Amino acid sequence: TTPTASPTAKSLLALNAAPFSANGPKFVTYIDNTSGSTTPAAFAVPGSVPNNDYNVIILGFWLDSGLYDSGYSWAQLDSATRQSYLDQIHAAGKKILISAFGAAEWPTSGGVDPTKSANNLAAIVKQYGFDGADIDWEDNNAMDAGTGEAWLITFQQALRAQLPEGQYLISHAPQAPYFIVNKSLYPNGAYQAVHAKVGSTIDWYNTQFYNQGSSGYDTCTTLLHTSGGAFPGTSLFEIIGSGVTSNKLLIGKPATPAGATNTGYMAPGDLATCISQANAAGWDAGVMLWQF
Repeated sequence: TTPTASPTAKSLLALNAAPFSANGPKFVTYIDNTSGSTTPAAFAVPGSVPNNDYNVIILGFWLDSGLYDSGYSWAQLDSATRQSYLDQIHAAGKKILISAFGAAEWPTSGGVDPTKSANNLAAIVKQYGFDGADIDWEDNNAMDAGTGEAWLITFQQALRAQLPEGQYLISHAPQAPYFIVNKSLYPNGAYQAVHAKVGSTIDWYNTQFYNQGSSGYDTCTTLLHTSGGAFPGTSLFEIIGSGVTSNKLLIGKPATPAGATNTGYMAPGDLATCISQANAAGWDAGVMLWQF
């Protein structure tokens, strides 16, 4: 099936349409699976889909065993076709990244070597013309055990060594609770520790403010100011207050109700209201929507 731009994206992103810039707001969409299609529309190539304000397209997923889903479809393109898609994406002021891991692989618990993994991912980025990589690491058991932080730090250091800043983009997609300051939950600090050590080498965070059970992040209060629920202290401004760089923290949300496994979906108008409130309070990092 050919993806179509969600009404959420159309109504929300009209707030601030701009070509990609390193210091400007990011409007990110994921394309998880093209169902085997390799048409321009399958990858949201401008001119083949309705006009939209996304300035970053992220394909899913690369795993240590190879490319899958839309990433696999991208690899099936012949080099001339792929370059034509890239040229159109770039001419429209957009970037295209490949996302790693997702829910399909827990690399730390699986004993994957972080440096080898990062080097393999970097090679895929270069081979298939991506502007960078997105790290959607969701290895909850490792984070609970306090082993995820060191793995992620080593992985990021190795990946950035292969994909230099200024030439390639690296985003991460942590679940918002990973930013909690609570040693009883995450003894080694979770993404607080990752950010403290290598945050300066991460371009931005596609923060997942959804699918977190009782921490619903589904009102402007719980999304922006006081998260409550099982993961208190993990609303947008609470995370910023804990020391995480404001302009790196994107608000990630499901584009449609189907994108949420449990909680976190907000109607477009409600989410737009919260974005406006956050803008007024000095935040302007951007929005990620799952999915196109």
